[in-house]
Amino acid sequence: MASDCSTFNSALSWYSGRLTENRRFPPGEVKRHLRWLREFGESFPQRINPANIGQREVVLYFAEHCDDFGDPVEWYYRYKAIETFYEDMSSELDLPNNQIKGLYDESDLDPELLERIPDRPRMAPVDWSRDDRHMY
Repeated sequence: MASDCSTFNSALSWYSGRLTENRRFPPGEVKRHLRWLREFGESFPQRINPANIGQREVVLYFAEHCDDFGDPVEWYYRYKAIETFYEDMSSELDLPNNQIKGLYDESDLDPELLERIPDRPRMAPVDWSRDDRHMY
């Protein structure tokens, strides 16, 4: 199965089929994620396969393309799409651990941009006065 990810095109073909089968995302979102992943893959020389991309390459990609995104949160969505792609390849194909997982998280966004993330749980006050002795 490692040959399935020897190039970005073959890895994207595999991933496209996987996204279609699992139906984790609506079709429009699947197309957008695949477009973002294709753009990400095209930013590297063809001789580099997806397994050779690490944290340095991801950071450089976003540093070089940060002004290309119209929406200030788009870079984060793109990173999450790339992270999910690598997570799925790591779990399904013969790849080492996902080297880029957790590279960026919500703490990297400006606080006012956090509100624009739709599936984010809202902050709730914590009741520190409750008695937790019986919870263990």
